[in-house]
Amino acid sequence: MLHLLYLLEAHVWYVLIIIGVAMIFFSTIRVVDIHKFKFEPRVKTKWIPSSLGSLVLCLGVVFFFFNDKLNEYPDLDGSWVYEVKNGSGQFSHKGQSSITGHGMTLSIYGTRLFTCGDRINDGPCLLRRISTPWRANWAQFCSDGQIRFDYTIDLAQGKVQGYCIISYDKGEPSTLTGYYYMLPPFEEVLLNARYGQVVFHKMKAGEKVLPPTLMDVTESVTR
Repeated sequence: MLHLLYLLEAHVWYVLIIIGVAMIFFSTIRVVDIHKFKFEPRVKTKWIPSSLGSLVLCLGVVFFFFNDKLNEYPDLDGSWVYEVKNGSGQFSHKGQSSITGHGMTLSIYGTRLFTCGDRINDGPCLLRRISTPWRANWAQFCSDGQIRFDYTIDLAQGKVQGYCIISYDKGEPSTLTGYYYMLPPFEEVLLNARYGQVVFHKMKAGEKVLPPTLMDVTESVTR
């Protein structure tokens, strides 16, 4: 449903043109037999609906021609390193992602490379090196100046699904910040953070994803 609403929002010009044409049509033409597609001109045009229809049609045409100007999306294409913190502000995991723009929509996928294992007395976690793929099922720019996407993480124990809201600057931003929320059902075996903050930094050519500062890798696993 959200996807449909965002799609209609992006193509508001299309909706306005259809409504405008329909208002003009039915204010000047009378339906005689809808099953036989039989119509005839009205003896007296309904001027108020016709005028409103013309206005709506003009708005649709304006939105159509200025749509690209009204929706100038930043260039996010490239590789990004991201770091995630849980709701308590503690490190959760870190990895690399790839973003490709397609107008208002985006393709986003990535791999978790480091994750927090057990914590000792709620202190620093035992860092694990992993390779866990994830992907956005849909992602797009929204009219409030944010990016929204839902994603799926493939773990050995099962799939995790979540929802993310990202803020960005105009132009070619080098940093993206936002929040993520894991979607139910919540299974304890799959959790390391139900919600929290995520920060993306654009990677330079040849740059590698390093472990979080002041943290050593204590264990290496595949997922």
